[in-house]
Amino acid sequence: MTASVRWLLLVVAAKAQLILPLVERPYLLQPPLEARAFRLESTKWALFIHIDLSEWMDYAFDSLLKVQMRLYGEEGRLIAETLLALPEAPKWQGPISWQLPPALANRWTYIEAFPETIPEKAFYARCYFPGYFVRAYPLQAGPWLCEPITLLDTARRTHQLKVGDSLWQYFFEPARVDTAWPLLPYILTGYKPRWASTPCAWYLKGDSSQVFWTCALSTPPPKKLNLNPTRQAEARQRFSHTKPGDRTDFGLIYASWGPPDLRLYTTNMETWVYTKQKLSFVFERQGQDWVLQRRLEYQAVWK
Repeated sequence: MTASVRWLLLVVAAKAQLILPLVERPYLLQPPLEARAFRLESTKWALFIHIDLSEWMDYAFDSLLKVQMRLYGEEGRLIAETLLALPEAPKWQGPISWQLPPALANRWTYIEAFPETIPEKAFYARCYFPGYFVRAYPLQAGPWLCEPITLLDTARRTHQLKVGDSLWQYFFEPARVDTAWPLLPYILTGYKPRWASTPCAWYLKGDSSQVFWTCALSTPPPKKLNLNPTRQAEARQRFSHTKPGDRTDFGLIYASWGPPDLRLYTTNMETWVYTKQKLSFVFERQGQDWVLQRRLEYQAVWK
């Protein structure tokens, strides 16, 4: 086998596995397409979509940009599609509704978006379709809520809510969370759970998979342990953005465990694999930040 053939096989294998060396990955890149799904009825889901349209401006006509949206199952089968007429602007976010088969509940899907008739310009995002029902869903990106919270209910009515409003308890219920510090990467031993209900933690009624926080923690996190000073300095240089690099989720793991042996990623997910330690850490892209996936009850201390 010639050297050129071996190189071609390596390139094809790397692309198939979505694995690249650490230095070749752009870190502070906001995904061009983001989607969150909410189940309203047995066969009806609402998707809150955020799209970066800046690369598609040349295809706009008469102040409108026609965008084709498609939904695929994990096996690659086309499930649904629709055509949106979006205003000509660098970004767009808003809800769309789809009538979908009930079998889609509790499944992962893929969203594809591209300018009409130009599929080679497509963006993709992975999206989970929950099986529970909600009365309303938030019209804002990201897992954290900032007051006032804008909700759209199943009757397409918009509500601006603050904690204590008369309708607050209709849409939200208190979340019981673990208020102890997380196991990683701050504290590696001696974890003891402390379950409590806090006035700042809430579930969207019907959606117990995500805790929403309406305030910050009153106490600072404890001192980090087992951090290599050299790696900490490297993390500060590699990952600094709106806060020091060693305080980002990427930097915390990098300073604790060093560069990963493997990095697997899609457009909005990234996994660091440490083969010798038999560890892996999964990061999800939220806006311009990469956020480490943690146990649901730990989310309060990572805001």
